[in-house]
Amino acid sequence: MSLLNSFPELYRSLCGAAGRNTKLKKEDIELTKNFLDSYIPMLKIVKDFEATGANALLEGIDNGPNTLLSYAVSKSEGASRYKSYKILTNFISDIIMSLHNPYERRVLQLIYLDGMSYSSAREYMRETPDEGLRPIYETTFAERRRKGLNRIAVSLEILGVLEVIPEGIEELGSIAETFIVPKKTLG
Repeated sequence: MSLLNSFPELYRSLCGAAGRNTKLKKEDIELTKNFLDSYIPMLKIVKDFEATGANALLEGIDNGPNTLLSYAVSKSEGASRYKSYKILTNFISDIIMSLHNPYERRVLQLIYLDGMSYSSAREYMRETPDEGLRPIYETTFAERRRKGLNRIAVSLEILGVLEVIPEGIEELGSIAETFIVPKKTLG
């Protein structure tokens, strides 16, 4: 189930943010890119945990160097990190998939969710776009990527997420719960 289906207020906020004009700094766009870039590494940890780590943690058995146990994570920390990363990967996926423009959505999906390189995604959109989408060329591709990133950055800014993402993104798991209720609205 989609995270946004579970939180209709979050979905309405994201959709409402798309047309708003917010002054973003260059750092906000870079922070947004870094946040989106964290999707694939977090997803790998989530899948690894689901495939081997969960059973290993429950049974207390180390299944080898490719499990979360190899990261020397205790049972509670492993489960906590898994839950946090699961929330964040769903959030990133949902925020990209909530873009209204199908070209912006598909370009960002290819780069950030599917893990394609910029040049591979550009070539894909030029030669074999999805059904219902026309081919787009380099300048249009770059423009769709830029506009999509700006829209997501605006959404993250309005939701207060940019304030809680640390510079450096290494320990996103420890702040995952903050993405559901932005710090601005707390107490």
